[in-house]
Amino acid sequence: MNKDLEQAKALLENNEEYTCAACRAGESFASEEHGVRPLMRWLNEGTDLSGASAADRIVGKAAAFLYVLLGVRTVYAPLMSVPARETLRAHGALAALMTGSGAAVFGVFADEAPAQAAKAALLRVYPQCWVLRPEAKGARVVGRG
Repeated sequence: MNKDLEQAKALLENNEEYTCAACRAGESFASEEHGVRPLMRWLNEGTDLSGASAADRIVGKAAAFLYVLLGVRTVYAPLMSVPARETLRAHGALAALMTGSGAAVFGVFADEAPAQAAKAALLRVYPQCWVLRPEAKGARVVGRG
């Protein structure tokens, strides 16, 4: 595990009030705000988190996209479906994680083509799958299934 991620996880473990933390090269950001509010605030304030590692108590789809928009390199998530993670990674996902509640699994891809290939593979096993593109104020669906 990288030093920044260890530091972000330690911030959460040592302060029950923190809901998320991000660290990069000795610089730390942490918040007591709930939901995606701290991520939206950092995004709106132009906080530079590019290359940072983050730890969050619960990561849902919205938070995942916001971390991508913020340029965070690594996000800690404790659980992941092994078959979903393997499928996403096999199709070039830069990261494959499970939402905080476990209701959805998502992958982050550098390009749309491998994301579409992963979607096609997942639809053979799972009833629903989408490809979304992050945008300044959310995400846009570019492929449904």
